[in-house]
Amino acid sequence: MGLFALVVSGCSLQAAPLTQGDSVPDIEPLPELDTLDADKEGTDASTINLVGCDNLEQQLVEIVIRRQTEAFEARDFDTAYSMASPSFRDSVPLEAFRQLIDSSYGPLLESTNLSFDSCLIERERDFATIDARFSRDGQDVFLLRYVVSDTEEGWRVNAASNLELVGVGA
Repeated sequence: MGLFALVVSGCSLQAAPLTQGDSVPDIEPLPELDTLDADKEGTDASTINLVGCDNLEQQLVEIVIRRQTEAFEARDFDTAYSMASPSFRDSVPLEAFRQLIDSSYGPLLESTNLSFDSCLIERERDFATIDARFSRDGQDVFLLRYVVSDTEEGWRVNAASNLELVGVGA
């Protein structure tokens, strides 16, 4: 997300869909994301290979984002926080997470419809990116680009781009 393990970048992200072969999206990563399991032999930032998610991978990625979004709407920050990756939770305490959402990501606390696009996965490093489009009353209002990690707990949100307003109603 994020938020979900949300990481906020200081600049606006143009969230055009990614395509196979693209590099990691332009979001400010958590420190742990810089290496993306660099301890795995033969991996470094120059060898990232994003390919399209298969249907099951995309469904699993979407599920964690939907669960976190539903928890935000219910103001259930404990559950939303549990959808964050372990490395995010190790670096961002629950109260700081709650304050970040309350102060900067209020639209996540409102009821919206979600749709997803551009799921890409890096299978060697167990992470994926996906664009989530939030809409209200049939109009797109904002979008986030998520980075999620496949952890022992299942897919968990590692980061999300800044909210980008893409329509009215936000």
